[in-house]
Amino acid sequence: MRSSHPDPNQQQWRIPFPHSSSPSLLLLLLIISDQTQIFSVAASTLPKSPARIRTNTEYVRTSCSTTSYPRLCYNSLSVYAGKIKTNPKTLALAALHVNLAAARSSAASMRRLAKTRGLRRRDASAISDCVEEVGDSVFELQRAIRELGRPRGYDFMGLISDIETWVSSALTDEETCMEGFGGTAC
Repeated sequence: MRSSHPDPNQQQWRIPFPHSSSPSLLLLLLIISDQTQIFSVAASTLPKSPARIRTNTEYVRTSCSTTSYPRLCYNSLSVYAGKIKTNPKTLALAALHVNLAAARSSAASMRRLAKTRGLRRRDASAISDCVEEVGDSVFELQRAIRELGRPRGYDFMGLISDIETWVSSALTDEETCMEGFGGTAC
């Protein structure tokens, strides 16, 4: 029987998410930062049982508890606890995919807004900038997913550092978008 939840290692996810992806991008950055030390440790394999589901869910809860938005983090990732298990790399991939879906939705919203007639020049300019910034966020998240998904036998911590940089860049792109609207969400 196929799971109704997408595999965190696949590129195409259908994920519910908040309209502004900045808080979730921040969550991702914090999760990756918090998990950096344990990424190189292989996750233990537990037998499939109701206790495992609780353990997997608790792993997500514990990982999210140190973020700035623990409830949002947990609500976004707990549905994938069975796929994440207690694997920090899979947790990071799931978080990246959730954020990519949010960034793609933001990009689509910005493209639709850009087509609105009668916008003030300042608003049209801010929206145009947002289309570019959010597109950059999507690119950075895709790059992070692609690189984290590749098998690595060398300099894994260097890869994690690169991913932190790309996610931070995606967050900066989203913040730049919001600044164009005088601090309101895009």
